[in-house]
Amino acid sequence: MSLAHAPRNRIAAVYNVNRYLAERKIMLQCWADMLHAWIDGRSAKDLIADAKQRAAEVHDDELDDDL
Repeated sequence: MSLAHAPRNRIAAVYNVNRYLAERKIMLQCWADMLHAWIDGRSAKDLIADAKQRAAEVHDDELDDDL
């Protein structure tokens, strides 16, 4: 989901916005690509799998930076 619940404090909110920004960009681009695929009568299955893979790689890279 692009819109998430609001954290209770401002510091957590700023941290979460930055932490998940790359994943949200991937998700929203995937959504746009899916709409185009459906309009053209194509399946979006491969687009979804690709977006999931890219989002997982972004998350793994962020964890490496935290260590």
